[in-house]
This record gives sequence, structure tokens and C-alpha cells, in this order.
Amino acid sequence: DNLRIHKATKNDTWYALERSFLKTIEYPLIVTTLSEKTWSMIMRPAINALLPKAGLSSKFPRQVLHGPSEFLGLGLPHPWYTQELSHMATMLTELANNSQTGLQLRATLEQLHMELGLPGDLGSHHNATLKELATDSWIKSVWCSLSKFNMTMHLSCQSVPLLRENDAYLTQLFVDNGYRGTALRQLNTCRMFLKVTTIADITSVDGKTILSSVFEGVQANNIRPHLQWPRQPTRLD
Repeated sequence: DNLRIHKATKNDTWYALERSFLKTIEYPLIVTTLSEKTWSMIMRPAINALLPKAGLSSKFPRQVLHGPSEFLGLGLPHPWYTQELSHMATMLTELANNSQTGLQLRATLEQLHMELGLPGDLGSHHNATLKELATDSWIKSVWCSLSKFNMTMHLSCQSVPLLRENDAYLTQLFVDNGYRGTALRQLNTCRMFLKVTTIADITSVDGKTILSSVFEGVQANNIRPHLQWPRQPTRLD
């Protein structure tokens, strides 16, 4: 507000915007999960007030404002991109160091795999189809960003294996058979309630018959007793 009211040179205004205002915002970005739209709304009052002071129109194209200087942009960092890059860097650093934070991130990543019902590298699954199956969280925001940038992150963590020949993940079968949106969420809720992941979890030994207990809403078997599942609502008869 002081820059808006008082006189300052164009260079001083730009320096304050880039090296003071944005640096203050960057401090908590490692823990925030605000959307790109929300960050643009937060930035709008300051940007609109300071751009004229820096000799630019308040309507200056934002793509050019935040674009990299090597492509003739002004190189002003957008907080959302800084936020997501800091998340990715934190994931890689903390997991590699096997720190206490890294252990917690690894556990959260494994829970994400449990919710999705699929193994694989973070970012390898189709985010637009599957993102509604995951609880909103820090790790989910990293996954969404990786998908947006067409990136994957190879991280060492436990996954639920297939149990026998021709076994398959139920979530992948749901998606392959065209289930989307509400129907996919309902199927996934049932899957997690039953604590099952693959066909082998719900079928007979020969894999030809779905167990009657599955239709009755009873956990099909106990062949994966070591898994800790996300909390699910109590069954209502």
C-alpha cells in the first residue's frame, strides 16, 4: 500500500514487487494447496496497483507478465507455479533423506494408492478421470500438478500386488468399462468398504465366480491382513 500511495521509481517498484512482496508470499508455499485461480485472485489487487507504478498498464497481459524472460516475458513468478515446484522438490528431498517428514509423505503416498486402487508412479494415472477418488490433500495436489505438466515422479513405496495369473486391478477395470464420475466414485467406495483391490480379492480360487459375501456387503476374504485402509462409513442395513 505504501508503494501505491508514495512516489517511487519504476525500478524501485518492480524490485519491491519481485524481491519483497513475492518473497513474503513464497514463505508458506511449501504447505499451501491453493489453486491457480485462487492465487491469481489474491495477487490481483497488488498487481493492478503496482504495475502502473512500474510503468505498465494494469491490464498488461498476465501470460507475458509471468512468462519466462527467455521467451520475451517479464519473468515475474506466479505463486501457484512456485508452490507446486516447491512441493515436488520437497517430495524428492525428504523421501531421499528418509526424514521424519519423508516417512509421513511415504505413508500418505501409499494411502493415495489405496484410495485409487492402483499402483504406479505418481502422475502416471489419468488425473481427470481418477482425481475425484482421492481425498483432497497435499499429496493429491502434487499428483494433479504432475499430470498437468505431463510429468511422473518415480518414488519407492509399497503397492498392492496382483495375486495370481490374469489378476487385474478393479479400478482399472471400472475405467476400462466406461465408468466415470458418480458411478466410478460409488464403485470405488464399495471397493474400499469391502477392502478389496484386485479380482482375486472378490472371486473364488479358480477366479470364475464372485463370492456371495461381496454382494452381501461383507469383506470378501482376509488375504491382505497387513493393509491399513482409509476409514469408511459404517454399513447401514
